[in-house]
Amino acid sequence: MLNFLRARARARARARARARARARARARARARARARARAISKV
Repeated sequence: MLNFLRARARARARARARARARARARARARARARARARAISKV
């Protein structure tokens, strides 16, 4: 029973880490798009 709870907690932590990585990738893509738009408007 205890190891079942521990495994479920580990799965939840892994899902949270995956969501955080996805959010970081989205923020990086948004920053890249903003930099590209700034470069285009500068020209």
